[in-house]
Amino acid sequence: MGLRSTDRWAVPLCNADHFLIETAGSKNEVAWFHERGVDVLALANGLWDRTLLGHEELEAVFSEHTPHNLLRMD
Repeated sequence: MGLRSTDRWAVPLCNADHFLIETAGSKNEVAWFHERGVDVLALANGLWDRTLLGHEELEAVFSEHTPHNLLRMD
């Protein structure tokens, strides 16, 4: 699978949150995450730095940068 430069800032979202963030607009994405207690730039950077790691390591990144149980990898 290839990577694009914008993949560095991608974070996984459920369908409902994807719709909500699309409604908020791309210029408001960081604020949208901030309102939910997520440091999205640190989260995206942490995920990018660990792209070759296993599931447990990625879960650790989520727990470092998000409120408890806000984003889950179930």
